[in-house]
Amino acid sequence: MLSKNPNFGARLKALRQARGLTAKRFAEMAGYAPSNQTRYEQGTGWPSVWTARAQAGVLGIDTDEFLKLVGTEEDDVVQQVSADSLFESRLARFREACASVPPPMQDAYISACVQLAIAFSSTWHVGLAR
Repeated sequence: MLSKNPNFGARLKALRQARGLTAKRFAEMAGYAPSNQTRYEQGTGWPSVWTARAQAGVLGIDTDEFLKLVGTEEDDVVQQVSADSLFESRLARFREACASVPPPMQDAYISACVQLAIAFSSTWHVGLAR
């Protein structure tokens, strides 16, 4: 979760409106429920780091720039993300997903997942290095 900056909601709303997007459309494009967008804009809910990345993507801006525009320091985000716990939770999900794939398709599924993980990992580390 991002730090609770009281101006976050108003700034997010202004950025969204500047792009000509409704709250519902913005939420759909970012991949979460419109009710969450309402909570974010009203200051009663705070997005996760992953949601903030999605919001930045919808706005067409870099995540770091987005965090500056909404008044959240990157240091707040970095302190709240534990790479180890994140890796462990993702690994557990991956193991569960693999178990549900029929054995003849598991090799292809695992290969595709590994390629995605490598691409995501490279993007994640570049984002933290900025």
